[in-house]
Amino acid sequence: MSPLPDGSDPSLFLTTTSPSQHRRVHTSQAPSWGPGFTTQEYVDREAHFLTIPLARNGGLTPWILTDDSKEEPIYSSCESIAKRGLYRDPSTGAVKDVLSHGIAGVFTFAECRKHGYGSRMMRDLGDMFAKRQEEQPGAAQFSTLYSDIGPNFYGKDGWHAIGNTHLEFNVTSKDFGPAANVKDVTDDMLPELVTLDEKLVRAEVAKPNGDRPRVALLPDMDTY
Repeated sequence: MSPLPDGSDPSLFLTTTSPSQHRRVHTSQAPSWGPGFTTQEYVDREAHFLTIPLARNGGLTPWILTDDSKEEPIYSSCESIAKRGLYRDPSTGAVKDVLSHGIAGVFTFAECRKHGYGSRMMRDLGDMFAKRQEEQPGAAQFSTLYSDIGPNFYGKDGWHAIGNTHLEFNVTSKDFGPAANVKDVTDDMLPELVTLDEKLVRAEVAKPNGDRPRVALLPDMDTY
């Protein structure tokens, strides 16, 4: 490979992956993210994930930061997955059904780190979503990115940390005894539960929130 360009180099651009590039990404990720698998098992698992309801038919989009050189380098990679969402417009109070995009799998190849590629890729991805939303309102109303490396890395690239709520219940062995008002949740119950969850989420999003918008992801069957 030629000397690595800086992350601000104008020759770099964001694009979707070809099948061979997708395999290259997961082959490189395997040692870090799939220590319990062989490389082939990890690659096969990621390929299978493209076939599940939420991901197939364009639901999941693999992205890479590359350039137009003959070597077709992959400097950094990530994935976005489209999900149904809700948006409450603070100016009108109207609640709209929209698309949101969850971002995951942000990865920079080991030999490409410390050049600003991850930040460049995320900025380009944010700009791409903003342009999509401008051209087709509701098509990229908001995005979510779950991170375990703290708020600063993605904060500087446009994703704002909003914190999280974690609930923990202390359970003892006596809590597992039979009870008349407790029953197992089975697959056939999911459609009814999804309908109830969506109703509750819609009601929550519709509540006034001052001059701030309110957004939520819808818990539909594909997400479950």
